[in-house]
Amino acid sequence: MDQATTRCGLFHSAYSNSYVNLAVFDMATREMVDVVGAPAEQLVHLFCVIDRHHTVTEQLVPGLLAGDARSLRHFETGEPLPVKATRGDEKILAPVADLVRLLIFTIADVAEQHHSWQDELMNGMYFEGQNVGIEKPQPMALWPGDGRPGLWMSFTSRVAKAARVATERMRTSRVSLPEINLPSIFDGCTSLIGEDDEEAARDLYWSVATADPASLQGDGLDDAIARLELAISINPFVGELHQLKAQLHLVKAGHASERPRQLEKAEEAASRAIELLCQWGCAWDKRAPWEGHLSWSR
Repeated sequence: MDQATTRCGLFHSAYSNSYVNLAVFDMATREMVDVVGAPAEQLVHLFCVIDRHHTVTEQLVPGLLAGDARSLRHFETGEPLPVKATRGDEKILAPVADLVRLLIFTIADVAEQHHSWQDELMNGMYFEGQNVGIEKPQPMALWPGDGRPGLWMSFTSRVAKAARVATERMRTSRVSLPEINLPSIFDGCTSLIGEDDEEAARDLYWSVATADPASLQGDGLDDAIARLELAISINPFVGELHQLKAQLHLVKAGHASERPRQLEKAEEAASRAIELLCQWGCAWDKRAPWEGHLSWSR
């Protein structure tokens, strides 16, 4: 990802935005130019003055995935797209390349911080297709919750695929538009995962991750591995699923008759875990930091 976008990620709320009112820098003077440089400051400014939730979940993602001609035309011609402002009824003309960056940034923003506490706090109404969570929050959702991975991958897979559609349209444009490199997640932003499948895979993982160690013997160990294999078949995009499976194969390798094959399976699962963890750059199971998951897999 280019430097301006990564710097924008660090300072994305610095002028305050549609989600939080915590301005650190003065938007009127655009003083962040001296901190992050003009290209990054322009992105920060744009992301702080537009209604990000409406733009992503109600305009870009559904429009691009449905093949809406009005949305696609702007990405084909390079003509700025009118989007809703944070305040008032004003429309802001946003460069299409910056809107693709907004989609990619949204994935990173959600993936880096979302876990089950947000699911409880927002009462299951956080993402598109549902009432915005801030309308019916659950204030008794106590921090930090039970630590389960959050249910955010179905949403981000849709955002990723929308970014893929947009960039493909931009490549066919007759005007010169910036080349944007998409992340490798979700098979290069081409695959989707359904909400029910995501939750089922998460619950299978959690049933193994929180199991009594004494139950992971004999048939119990085989059952745990089978549950993880089912979870992986439903949601193949999570490194921690493969990581836990690798550990169980190592446990099973303690039986001499199965040792070579189980070590082979453990290495295969751990290698896939490392690959997926490096694609995301953040933890799905946030009980441990990303660096910890990566080191354990290695």
